[in-house]
Amino acid sequence: MQRLAVAGACAWIWQQEAAITLNKTVGADPNTCALTDEITVASGTEVTYCYTVENTGTVELNLHDLDDSELGSILNGFPFALSPTASAFMTTSTIINVTTVNTGTWSAYNAGPVNLVTATDVATVTVQSPTAATLADLAAGVDRMPAPLGLPLAALPAAAAAVLGAAFIWRRKRK
Repeated sequence: MQRLAVAGACAWIWQQEAAITLNKTVGADPNTCALTDEITVASGTEVTYCYTVENTGTVELNLHDLDDSELGSILNGFPFALSPTASAFMTTSTIINVTTVNTGTWSAYNAGPVNLVTATDVATVTVQSPTAATLADLAAGVDRMPAPLGLPLAALPAAAAAVLGAAFIWRRKRK
């Protein structure tokens, strides 16, 4: 608010200001906005990015652009009246095969364009290396590694002896 004084008179002028914030999150559930901006997934996992914009200014913003450094243009000149203190969100899903750090940029403005404001936020998806799981299995010990017939490796000699012993007894009875 500014004060304007003119020849003995005083008036207050309300100055409108445009401002927004952006919160970008990422999760594995396409039906909700996640609460975090970093996750770790296996290669080939579908993730959902959620972009939440809030009008923190004092002027309504009616046109919106949303760009993502990895996904490209998501909104372009999208008409939506975003009132002061109001918020809105947009989601988009994609399959991730490599670790990805991407920046979302939301621009809000009015026709002209006037009152142009921009906000950015970053989200990170780390793709877990398949070798990490293999190394974890090795660290757990040989007896916990997957084995034929679904038996631990340490149990295979005993299982083989039992099968061979049963075959020998069965063959002996047939004579």
